[in-house]
Amino acid sequence: MGNTATNFENHYQKWRTYCRSDAVALSSSDDAYVNNPHFQAMVDMGEDAVPYIMQKLRTDEDAHFLIHALERITNKRFTPEEIEEAKVRYGTPLGNQGYAAMWLDWWNQQQLGKDGKQ
Repeated sequence: MGNTATNFENHYQKWRTYCRSDAVALSSSDDAYVNNPHFQAMVDMGEDAVPYIMQKLRTDEDAHFLIHALERITNKRFTPEEIEEAKVRYGTPLGNQGYAAMWLDWWNQQQLGKDGKQ
C-alpha cells in the first residue's frame, strides 16, 4: 500500500472510530460527522483522496458522510436536474446514501471520460 493509501486509511479508520462514539452516532446532524481532524485530514489530501473515498463509498455502507469530503475537494455541486434524475433512479428522498450513489455515478463518468480521451 502506497504512502497516500496508508495515510488515507489511517485517517479513515480514526474517523470511523470517532463516528461510532455515542456523541456522534446518536446525532442527527451531518456536522457531527465532519467536524473532526481526521475528516479534515482526508479533505486536506485533496484530489489524491478521491479514488480512496470512492472505494469506501462502494464497500462501506457507513461511509456515505464522505460525500461532504468530495464536495469540499472537488467543488462539484449537483444541478437541480441531476438531483431530479437521481430521485427517479434511486428514490426520494435521496439522503446521504442517494447522494453517495450520485457521486459514484459521477466518478464512473469521470473515469470513462479519461479512458475515452487517451
